[in-house]
Amino acid sequence: MHLLARHDDEAIRAPHRRGRARSAGKTGARRDVRPDRNGPEHLTIDGLQHRQAQNLGRAQVSYLAVDPGLSTGWALLGDSGWLARCGRGQIFPACRFAIIELPQVYRPSGSPAPPDDIVTLAVRVGQYKERLEARGAKVQLVKPASWKGQVKKDVHHQRIFAKLTQIERTAARECLKGVTEKQAEDVWDAIGLAKWAWGHDRFGA
Repeated sequence: MHLLARHDDEAIRAPHRRGRARSAGKTGARRDVRPDRNGPEHLTIDGLQHRQAQNLGRAQVSYLAVDPGLSTGWALLGDSGWLARCGRGQIFPACRFAIIELPQVYRPSGSPAPPDDIVTLAVRVGQYKERLEARGAKVQLVKPASWKGQVKKDVHHQRIFAKLTQIERTAARECLKGVTEKQAEDVWDAIGLAKWAWGHDRFGA
C-alpha cells in the first residue's frame, strides 16, 4: 500500500500503514477516467467544487514531466501550475513544454541501479525526447542531482505529497489506484519533477 493509502487534510500518514483512502465522492467530484493504452488508468478531475479545480478546468494543460524509470511515470500541469493528470506508460498527453529526467552514473558508485539499466533508461530518454519534439513540444533534460539530490525515495515522496493541495492529492490518488508501491515510485518522481520545474521556471528554459 503506497503513500496515498491513508491521509487527512492536515497530516501525512506513513506509506505502509493500513487504511482506506478517503472517498473522492465527498468532495462532490465527477471523475473522468480514461484508460491508458499502455498502462493503468489516468484521469482528469472534472466538476470539483473548488476554485483550484475550476482553474484546472479552464487551463490549457501543457506542461509535462517524465520519469523514465522501469515503468515510466508522467505528470501534467495546467497553465496555473496545478497537477491536472498523471499516469504510467509510454503514451504521453499533448504538451507545449516537457522536462525529462536524464539518468546519471555517480562516481564513486552510489547508485543502486545496475549500469545496464542506466544505459537502457538513457536510450529511452532519447526516444521520448525525439517523440515529444516531433509533436511540437520544447523538451528539456535534467539530471536527478540537479532537482532532487540523493534524498531517499520514501522521504522525498512524502515531501512531494506534503506540498500538494487536496485537489491534487485526489488526482494522484485516483491515478495510482491498482498500482503497486514500486510502480508508483516513477509517478511520484514525475510529479515532483513537474513541481520543481514549475517552481524553478525550467519548462522551456
